[in-house]
Amino acid sequence: MLAENAEETLAELLPKSARSGASMHAVSGCPVPNSYKYARVATRVSIQRGSACWYLTAAHTTNVWQQGGRIGLPTLTGAQAALALAKTRAKFEIEIGTAEVAA
Repeated sequence: MLAENAEETLAELLPKSARSGASMHAVSGCPVPNSYKYARVATRVSIQRGSACWYLTAAHTTNVWQQGGRIGLPTLTGAQAALALAKTRAKFEIEIGTAEVAA
């Protein structure tokens, strides 16, 4: 599930040939009521995109509180971020030099 989520997110940003090297992190667990005041032990996993698929690169325990775990956002390399920004910028134009005047 984590690799599928990561791949779907990267598909919106990068061509397949540029996805290698991206990573993603997740922590297990669900939120609990605020009355539960103790830390819980959860698992934190890290995966990294290879040339064809995702690989588990780390798994260890961590403490979580009321908020529970979460799936993080993909972490991109500098080159991947530049490609993703260029793809996003191509979807809109910026108008410069005009300002709306409130009446």
